[in-house]
Amino acid sequence: MFSRDCPVYQLRLADGSDLWLLLNHLKSQSFTSGDPDPLRSRQSTEVRAIYDRLRAEGARLIAVMGDFNKGPSNDQPPQHPTLEPLLGPDSPLVDATTLPGFDLGPRPGTFQSCSLRNRLDYILLSPELADVATGGGIFRKGLWGTPTNKNPPQDWTVFPQIKKAIHAASDHAAVWIDLNL
Repeated sequence: MFSRDCPVYQLRLADGSDLWLLLNHLKSQSFTSGDPDPLRSRQSTEVRAIYDRLRAEGARLIAVMGDFNKGPSNDQPPQHPTLEPLLGPDSPLVDATTLPGFDLGPRPGTFQSCSLRNRLDYILLSPELADVATGGGIFRKGLWGTPTNKNPPQDWTVFPQIKKAIHAASDHAAVWIDLNL
C-alpha cells in the first residue's frame, strides 16, 4: 500500500497522556510508472482509516504529517484531489496552516517555488491537538527553490552558505508547529 510505509509513533507525555504521530510520504507525482493519483488516493484513504481506528480506541492527540505529494487546486475553496479523506470537507483533521499563529510567510507552498500548487507538505491535527497549537510556520532557509534557478529566491532568505540549488538542504521547506502540552 505505502511506498515508504506509514509509521505510527506513540509518545507518552509527562502528564501520562499519549501523542500519536502518523508520518507519511505518499506516492510521488512522477509519472514514470503510470498515473500516481490512484495509489495516492488509496494511501490517503488508508491513513484516514488508521486515524479513525486510533480515535475509536480512545486516542485524542493525533498528528498526521509529511509529504503528501499533491498540492491543492486554485479553486475556491481549494480542492485536494487524491487527498480528500485527509483534507476534504468530511475530514475531522485540522490543517495546521489554518490555525491562528501559523505563519505561512511570503508564499503558501512548501516545495520548490512554493506556489499554492506546490504546497505538498502538511501537518494535520486532531481537533484536541489543534486546540493546544500555539504557533507554527514554514522554514525555508534551506530551500533554494526551483533547481534551474541561477539566483537565490527573492521571496525568502536562504542560509548564506547556500549559493546554488545543489547546496540546498532539500527541495521541500520544513513545516513546524508549537504545541502547549
